[in-house]
Amino acid sequence: LRAALILAADSAEGLTLLNVLKTFPSPGIQVDLNAGLALTTELQRAINRTDAAVKLIQRRSRQEAQQTPVIPQPSFPHPTEPGVYDWQMFALMPASPLRHQRQVPVDYYVPDRGDELPPVPVVVISHGLGNDRTSYAYLAEHLASHGYLVMVPEHPGSSAEQIAALISGYAAEVTDPEEFVNRPLDISALLDDLAQRQAMPPFDALTLDLDNVLVIGQSFGGYTALALAGAAVDQSVLARQCQIGLDVTLNLSLLLQCQAVSQADNLANLRDPRVQAAIALNPVGSAIFGSSGFSQVQVPVLMLSSQADTVSPALNEQIQPFTWLYQSPAAYLALVEGGTHFSTIGAGLDAVLPLPSGVIGPAPNLAQAYVKALSLSFLEVHLQDNAAYAPLLTAAYSEYLSEAPLPLSLIQTLAPADLKLAISGTDGDHNGVKAGK
Repeated sequence: LRAALILAADSAEGLTLLNVLKTFPSPGIQVDLNAGLALTTELQRAINRTDAAVKLIQRRSRQEAQQTPVIPQPSFPHPTEPGVYDWQMFALMPASPLRHQRQVPVDYYVPDRGDELPPVPVVVISHGLGNDRTSYAYLAEHLASHGYLVMVPEHPGSSAEQIAALISGYAAEVTDPEEFVNRPLDISALLDDLAQRQAMPPFDALTLDLDNVLVIGQSFGGYTALALAGAAVDQSVLARQCQIGLDVTLNLSLLLQCQAVSQADNLANLRDPRVQAAIALNPVGSAIFGSSGFSQVQVPVLMLSSQADTVSPALNEQIQPFTWLYQSPAAYLALVEGGTHFSTIGAGLDAVLPLPSGVIGPAPNLAQAYVKALSLSFLEVHLQDNAAYAPLLTAAYSEYLSEAPLPLSLIQTLAPADLKLAISGTDGDHNGVKAGK
C-alpha cells in the first residue's frame, strides 16, 4: 500500500484513490480504510512539508542570485563542455584482493597531461545500490578530459550483479549489512593500491596527489562519500529511528539504512584523511549519521537533492541533513525541482530492472549536465584553489544554468530554525504550502 501511494503521488494525475488502485500490485484488493487513510494523510503531510522546504530553498537561491546578478564570463570553456585533455580508460583489478578477499574491479580514467608537472588530484566515484561502474561513466569521462584521474570501483554485494542474483534466486537479500563497512574500506584500500602502482603504467606519466582526494557518490554511494569525509554513525539515533518501525514511515531509504544496525560498532571510524572533499548525490544517511554524525564532517561538501525523489526523500535525506553540516568549511545544497532519484544516473540504469520513464523522470541529460558543471567547479575551487571557478558555485550561476523542466537552485547556508519554520508553515511565506493543509 505504501508503494502504491508513492507511485500514485508521483503520477501525472496526482494522489487519487483511483490512481492508488491502479498502482496496487494485485488484481484484487481489500483495504483497511483506517490504515489506508492514515497512510494517505501521512503521505500528503510529507508532500506538503517537502514542498514548503523546496519553496524556501528556491526563494533563498533567487534572493542570492539577485544580490549578485552579473555572471562573470569565464576565460575557460563552459563547465559542461569537455576539457582539453585526451584520456584513456583502463579496467584493472587491485594487485591483491582487498579485505575478506573481496574482488573489486575498477575502471581508471587516465588523462594525458603531457609534460605537465603539477600533481593531479584523484577523484573516486561510488555508485548506488543496484548500479555498476558504468553508471557515472559520463562524469568520469568529463572530469578526465579536464585533467583529473578518476577511479570508479564496482562494489560487490551492492552492485547490479547483486540485484540480478537476488532476482534469479541466487542471493537472499538486496545487500549484505556489511556493505556499510565494506564500501568505504574498499575505497581506502584502493587508494592504498593506487599508491603502490604510481610508478607503473598507465599511472607513471602522472604525478598523483593522493592526499587530495574527492569522493563523489550517489544514494548508497552518497553514504559512502560522507562516511569517508568524516560523517560518523550515531548509534542512538539509528536504533531509535529503526525501533519506531518501518511500517509507519514513507522514507523508503530507511529500509536500507536500518540494515546498518547490526554493523553499528564497525562503523565508528571510516574517515579517510586523504579525502579532502565530498559530493553526495541523493545520499542516504539521516538515520545512520543523525545530526551529530553529519556535524563531524570538516571538509567541503556539495549535496544534490531531487525534489521528486521517492527513494531518498529530499527533506529527510538531504535538505535537513544539510543544516547539520555546520562544521564543514564550505557546504552547498543544489536542488533539482522535478528531479528523481534516478535523474543523474547514466548508463546501465535499467540493465537489471527496467524502469518506466515516469520513474526516471524528465530530461535526465539536463540533470547530468548539472552534475558535470557542479562537480568540475567544486573540484577546481576546493581541490585546486582555482578562484576563477568560484563564481560558478553561486546561486546566480545556478540560475544561469537552470532550464525547464528541471529548474536548478543552489544555496550555501540554511539554518535549522528557518527550515523548521518553513515546514511548519509559520515562516511568513504566504505563497508557501503549509503542512497539514
